[in-house]
Amino acid sequence: MADNLKHSVDAGDDAGERRESYADKVAARIVEQLEQGTAPWLRPWKPGELRLPFNPTTNAPYRGFNAVWLAAQGNDDPRWMTYKQAAGVGAQVRGGEKGTVIQFAKFRGDEPMLDESGKPVLDADGKQKTQQVEYDRPKIFHAVVFNASQIDGLPALEARATSPEWQRHERIDAILGASGVGMQHVAGDAAYYEVGRDRITLPERGQFDAADKYYATALHELGHATGHPSRLDRDLANPFGSEAYAKEELRAELASLMLGERLEVGHDPGQHAAYVGSWIKALKEDPREIFRAAADAEKIAGFVMGIEQKREQEQGQAQHSEQQAAAVKHTPPEDQAMKTEQRVDLVVAYRDKDEAKAAGAKWDKQRKTWYAPEGADMAKLAKWTPGAQSVIAERKIDPKDEFADALRKAGLLLDEGQWYRQTRIDSSEPQMDGKRYRVRVEGDTGSERSGTYTGHLDGHPAGSIQNWRTGEKTNWKASQKAETLSDADRDRLKAEAAEKLAAREAEQAEKHERVARALTELVMVAPPAREDHPYLVAKGLGGSGLLSEVPQDGRDLSPDSPVKIARNGREAAALREKHPDSPVFTAGDLLVPASDREGNLTTVQAIGPDGRKANAAGGKLAGSYYIATTGPAAEKPGLGGGIVIAEGWATAATIQRECGGTVVAAFNAGNLETVARAIREQHPDRPIVIAGDNDHQRAREIDPRTGQLKENRGKTAAEKAAEAVGGYAAIPTFSAESKGTDWNDWTQENGNEALRKAMTESMLLADRRQLADAHRLGHDAERVSENVRLHQADAEVGQGPEQGASTTELADAKSAFAALRNAGERERDRQDVSDELYNGQPAPAAGDADEQEQQQTQDQEQKPAQKRSAGRKRGR
Repeated sequence: MADNLKHSVDAGDDAGERRESYADKVAARIVEQLEQGTAPWLRPWKPGELRLPFNPTTNAPYRGFNAVWLAAQGNDDPRWMTYKQAAGVGAQVRGGEKGTVIQFAKFRGDEPMLDESGKPVLDADGKQKTQQVEYDRPKIFHAVVFNASQIDGLPALEARATSPEWQRHERIDAILGASGVGMQHVAGDAAYYEVGRDRITLPERGQFDAADKYYATALHELGHATGHPSRLDRDLANPFGSEAYAKEELRAELASLMLGERLEVGHDPGQHAAYVGSWIKALKEDPREIFRAAADAEKIAGFVMGIEQKREQEQGQAQHSEQQAAAVKHTPPEDQAMKTEQRVDLVVAYRDKDEAKAAGAKWDKQRKTWYAPEGADMAKLAKWTPGAQSVIAERKIDPKDEFADALRKAGLLLDEGQWYRQTRIDSSEPQMDGKRYRVRVEGDTGSERSGTYTGHLDGHPAGSIQNWRTGEKTNWKASQKAETLSDADRDRLKAEAAEKLAAREAEQAEKHERVARALTELVMVAPPAREDHPYLVAKGLGGSGLLSEVPQDGRDLSPDSPVKIARNGREAAALREKHPDSPVFTAGDLLVPASDREGNLTTVQAIGPDGRKANAAGGKLAGSYYIATTGPAAEKPGLGGGIVIAEGWATAATIQRECGGTVVAAFNAGNLETVARAIREQHPDRPIVIAGDNDHQRAREIDPRTGQLKENRGKTAAEKAAEAVGGYAAIPTFSAESKGTDWNDWTQENGNEALRKAMTESMLLADRRQLADAHRLGHDAERVSENVRLHQADAEVGQGPEQGASTTELADAKSAFAALRNAGERERDRQDVSDELYNGQPAPAAGDADEQEQQQTQDQEQKPAQKRSAGRKRGR
């Protein structure tokens, strides 16, 4: 960071003047925002909306004043990093962009080592030795950082999920209860803290229009309470209206902003207007007051979060004591083994698993934890009991062990063998050579291998993990820092890594193409699905002739086809064992083709009579999708020109059957966002609804690893995809007793008419989302509003082919993809005509469009599809 990091000395007029000018600049910017009412802590923030600045290369949040200062820059993206950090991840700061200066203090650092005569001490290579020293007083450093919006080559910002409302409120209630501060509720509008009584007074909860606002107010007053002499000991004995009173309010307001983000309740600025003038006056008189206030606010936020950490530690210690007392009923004589009388959970590092297993430890597949079963000898397992965690944590973990632990947590089973191409590797260690390996996952049966991983040891060890059964994909990075390398070594490793990556990508592309050709042939020769196929009947989609079935044998396939067809599940398992890289299917399973945005088949999903689903080995699913075409478009009410993207085929088919329009299946939750982005690129003006799944039963289960509720994967993935493309996530709701998860299940419970109503309302909300984004981002809202009106009035664009127009499922898919692609081209044509007709000027009123269009040349008259949209321009 030498090129953008400046070190200021601790004494001297020059350094003092430079720091003062920096403070003046900062204070002037904050004062300007206070006068305009745009300072971050003056704005209301909804839960999950506020994200304070953080560094994506270290995943560390900026603290104190730096967090306030960077947030005050007004960027929508909270990611900030130095020029070198951006380059280190393959990104590039755009030319001409100006960085933002932050400052930080260091209390220790590496300084040159000198001998007794004051000369530099050199190592064996003749290089200057350094040593870490403690400074007499902190040294101030300045760094220049750039926002992600100033950098090219960074991935899109990932949305951060917000905890359920009850969960975040329960968390804050626990903090308030453990704080030791008294609390009372009094009807009215007063909220304050009394230092003499050490008590917070709040209005009744029902007086707040949102529960999150109640908790945001409570956190603000708890911030004041940290100033009590028994806590952080700030001077709180100042009369209302005084300058000192206003300064304390500034500290509490900044702290509540930080706590609102960390505890996910947002921020309610409340009655701030009374203090703005005092804050402006204080900053103009003493620019460094904003630094002191932010530093105190960080201390307040840290103290409050420390209450939660202390409470969790005390609970953990109490639980451990109770567990140990229950496990060992009495202390046995020294010559007797100490036996447990009930299960005891253990903390076992991956590298110790064999030793622990030999000592009597067992692995719980359901909870994914090690434990000592009843009757185990605790003397042999003592070092893995919860009380020994600190000892284990101090060990340096080998990257392979750490990666293996990450694979196991993702549900991948290395102990049951690994495959590279057709070669089985009998090893429980991950293979970190940059190749892609297949393994079994929890829930796999027979010879299924639904897990893949790739690991690298070059440079900083890293890898990727995919559980195709759950749809979860994880990027892993070793926690230990890589050894210090010379620039030449680092460049060599980067070049080698790039060469290996290119070779792997070429090999994978060739494999995908080869498998795609074989699967295309399979779909072409496959017979139509039976009307009474058990899966279609169970989903209420029987008799519609939607799909094809796996043929009874491979006699119609090419002799060299890699596709293998089994008569039953047992035979399929044997074939997968013998041909691990070949697509293996069971006769009679449904075939759902998946294609890329050009309509080329890339893979297929096989669905068994019992609903079992499997994607073809070697096929490319990422970014591929299926367009549901269940019947004549003219018979459907349509969805106003919008597009619905569902997770599974049955959901997509059900929605299209009842609502018409363009409905796409992404096949699993992990593919939703990728497909949504591809659709958005083709259709920038059409509203998109993500018809997500609701894994509500899973979301009510406790994850034994974290003690928290498990993630509702379907809902989270749908919301993330909708956020990525400016769409709307429609999530079905079920009773606690229902086992339903998707819109097909919901339709069977509530009826077809209810589905049509729900999808119509969802599409309307998607339209409104587009319009809201146009207002928020400063786009041409009038033109977007016109787009919305046309979308809701026009359901003819992008319909699938009529039933019976194609003779094979593959042809239907090709036709449907062409229709979708042509619809995108028609939208771009409309844009071009709009530009030609009005030369970039505002479009005429809707009633004048047809009259002006009739005056165009014959060439323009030959484009009838453009008539309804003449003068309409995409909002940007």
